[in-house]
Amino acid sequence: MDVANLAHVKRAVCYLRKSREDEQAERRGEDTLAAQRAMMEREVLARFAFSCDVCEEVASGDSIRERPVFRALLSKLGVEYQAIVVKDLSRLGRGSYADMGVVYDLIRDRQILIVTMDAVYHPANHSDLMMIRFFMFISREEYEMITWRMREGKASLSRQGKWVAGSVPYGYRYDQERRVLVPEPDEAQVVQMIFSLYVEQGLGARAIADTLKSLGIASPRGHANWRPGVIQRMLQKEVYRGTLEYRKTKRSKADQRRMAAPLAERIIVPNAHLPLIAEALWARVALRRDAKRKGAERGDALPAVNEGLRELTRVVRCGLCGHFMQYQMNRRAYRQKNGVATEHRNEYLRCFRCRVGVRYRMVERQLLCVMSDVGAAHLVGNEEGTNASDDEKAYAGVGRMEIERRVAERKVELERRMRRARAYLLDGTLAKDEYEQEKKGVTDALLALERINIAAGVERATDDVASCCDLGESALANSCEARVGAAPHGATLADVYREMASEWEKNRLLHSVFRGAILRVIGNGRPRDPFHLDLYVDRAIQNALVL
Repeated sequence: MDVANLAHVKRAVCYLRKSREDEQAERRGEDTLAAQRAMMEREVLARFAFSCDVCEEVASGDSIRERPVFRALLSKLGVEYQAIVVKDLSRLGRGSYADMGVVYDLIRDRQILIVTMDAVYHPANHSDLMMIRFFMFISREEYEMITWRMREGKASLSRQGKWVAGSVPYGYRYDQERRVLVPEPDEAQVVQMIFSLYVEQGLGARAIADTLKSLGIASPRGHANWRPGVIQRMLQKEVYRGTLEYRKTKRSKADQRRMAAPLAERIIVPNAHLPLIAEALWARVALRRDAKRKGAERGDALPAVNEGLRELTRVVRCGLCGHFMQYQMNRRAYRQKNGVATEHRNEYLRCFRCRVGVRYRMVERQLLCVMSDVGAAHLVGNEEGTNASDDEKAYAGVGRMEIERRVAERKVELERRMRRARAYLLDGTLAKDEYEQEKKGVTDALLALERINIAAGVERATDDVASCCDLGESALANSCEARVGAAPHGATLADVYREMASEWEKNRLLHSVFRGAILRVIGNGRPRDPFHLDLYVDRAIQNALVL
């Protein structure tokens, strides 16, 4: 060891960190950092007269970002310390080549000496710099080989159905001899109860969590409260049907975040261990989960039966995507100054697809403003007017499925007609005023088709309301008409609406009055933002409003 190279060193730092072998030794109960420190003080530091601080890295990682002590130490090299003492060059890091470049450039530019058990490396010496680069490269390649062997070893075991995917899921225990998951009887019953409550009783994640808490069942971490997110993740875990999944996620090289791995890289082994959930029950859970997800994406799914129908069910469409907006209630419990516990509720009308919403009762009040100007007598026995367009008359008395098919074909024909008109305008066959007249005709026809679609949607909504309330369509209509017919002389439709007790009767009345409603939020989509409501009113009601 060339001691003459260290003559100008006044202060150095001894950096200690664990290697992979040290981590394995610590699992056996050994204190590897303490042993490494004693060895460095005895074999290296005792030979030199300069002052030396000792920094121990408790965390273990292959990158500088994962080693906070070394990251803080880099800024002090060349300022407080003129040399760094390590067991061997691999302790400086064998992470990515980018990290190796950072360490190498800092040592070379600031002329930091490296002292190991075997040699002293001076950055002013070309041969020493070459040795530093060489050992860094070898250390990195060694690390790559070790991680590849471990990764492939786990993959090979997982293909055999062995559990190598980390922590043991709730409901199972790990059999160390066979390296497989074995059901834990008490926890397995809880898992089966969660799946049964979700399917058989139709409970959501929050309701299931409350049920488990009321039964005194502790969460997987031993807490009294269950989080709804834990329930949702359990309902999606393939492990409960006996399927082993490995390499489902991987780390992003950019920010080290977990991300879903491509299907081609995943290892999926069916029947790797005993399932807790029968295949039939799993299929029913998956069916309900997919139906809820697709309903939220479409924004037009009916609410679940236990949630009940609301006054504005399938009445108001979102002006951005055209799907029906849905009812949502937020509850917040708080305690008043006098100590009385109470609950505050907020009701919203939301489009979950576009993530916009408004106050539910504000929309209801807007509809009632229109209904307050119409007497109840105008709704009894009203029939369609005769001022319908040619397109609307052609669809009179036609079934909904046939209407949807004809409307789609008609739209394609109108779009083709508009493209021809634009082409004729460009080549001079059509004058500009003739093109504008043709454009107006196509636009009027498209608006008529939109009214037809809205009318068909109202009929479909009426059927859904009746089926969800377990009533026939005729019974639902008769009940609503009876209410309107029994209204006192001079009563408005708004008065009749307020007198109705059930929400499904109010919903039926709104469908009788409004052929459709399109809501456009003005602003960022927050509930307190103003909105614009376009109403399509029944023709008899429209005539009454005009009069």
